[in-house]
Amino acid sequence: MDLYSYKKEARVSELLLHTKLPRGDMLLSLYPCEVNGLIMLFSERFIHICNPSTKEFLTLPKGSLSPPHSDHIHRYVGFGFDSSTNKYKVVRTFLRGVDNDTQDYGLGCEVCTLGDGSWRAIDGPSSPVVSHCPVTVGEVIYWPAYEEEHGRAAILLFSLRDERFGIVRAPPFEANANHIPLLAALEGDLSYVVHRFDSDMMDIWVLNACNNTWSKKYSIDTSNLNLRSPIAMHDGKILLSSGNRLAYFDPRSKTLTAVVAIGGLSNEEYPWKQPCMSFLDGSLHFFVSLYAESLASVITG
Repeated sequence: MDLYSYKKEARVSELLLHTKLPRGDMLLSLYPCEVNGLIMLFSERFIHICNPSTKEFLTLPKGSLSPPHSDHIHRYVGFGFDSSTNKYKVVRTFLRGVDNDTQDYGLGCEVCTLGDGSWRAIDGPSSPVVSHCPVTVGEVIYWPAYEEEHGRAAILLFSLRDERFGIVRAPPFEANANHIPLLAALEGDLSYVVHRFDSDMMDIWVLNACNNTWSKKYSIDTSNLNLRSPIAMHDGKILLSSGNRLAYFDPRSKTLTAVVAIGGLSNEEYPWKQPCMSFLDGSLHFFVSLYAESLASVITG
């Protein structure tokens, strides 16, 4: 497994970290989670935390109900920093079982604090998590969820400070089977991304943390681009990713500008209005994350 950094100004990639996973293990196609320069990655059998700046690489012990070859287990894992203890925490929720008579879910949760080397059980959430990766905003982890009682989309939150769960109502969009829930953190705000199978439009709702109200701030036409994951905002532009392509969307001009294309396809095969760079082998799998240099230790937390 290799981790590269890419700087738009230099238009070159730099190898930051190279490591080997255990024999028979391989990375999963889940987006990494970056917090203060530490990156959480997933393989088929383990959860990993690394710091590309210091070259530290930590494989966490297995928790409860962690069968091999199950990427669904990893989709319920969050990562964040608790400033009250000055520690990094990995949080995993999981399904203990379902009561066939009442259809009630038995949900569990465990927390692993970096430096402790073990998982500890805490009270689980009240609502099941939708199988998509979470996002961390400040010291709170958010997952797309579903409220069985009200039959509507919701957002499950976990406070890293007091280690308790809560529920935030999803934006007031018309939910159906053709929509994919996705969360993002844009300029420090929780964002809910709605991309429908039957449409090329991607709507981004942003939560006002002061009054807990949602507003639809951006609508992006992704025709023929397959750019579905907002990564960050910079200078008023939204950085979008498809895994092997990055582009900036300018909400003012409604235009997309290519940043980089990873995978060996020629520029002519991309519908960009500006040329972009291709490198490495197109047969490989790529995962994109933000990154900032850090001296934080993944070993001691």
